Amino acid sequence: SSGINAEYGTLGSHASGFASVVVRGVLTDPEPTTAVRANTARFTCVVRADTPPTLITWYTEDAQRAVGNVTMTTSGNDTTCILEINPATEAHEYLCTAQWNDTAAGSVSSDPALLTIHEFTENPGDYNAVLGFNFTLR
Repeated sequence: SSGINAEYGTLGSHASGFASVVVRGVLTDPEPTTAVRANTARFTCVVRADTPPTLITWYTEDAQRAVGNVTMTTSGNDTTCILEINPATEAHEYLCTAQWNDTAAGSVSSDPALLTIHEFTENPGDYNAVLGFNFTLR
């Protein structure tokens, strides 16, 4: 799914016993990615908000913090966070979570995106097509 995970608004209610949380941003889910084993896999998460998030964190499907190189850039109201996993060795689902310092603002998380790993083939002619290239399928 590639779309909006949350919008400006209020989640929960005091009547049901849940705290009221104002979500500050709109988050675009990362797309599923395919990589050749031992090459780089790349996921992108974009948060649109009047105030950039204080922190964007990547997690695996088992709630472990994802290991990889993370870069964040902000342009206008968009904050882009890229996770690069190198070498990509195991298939996992990855999701990003944006947080703000103001606890009333809460946080927002993406839907998970699957990393699929492909093995090298035994055909020597295929090596020329895949060795040395990092790619992201969108």
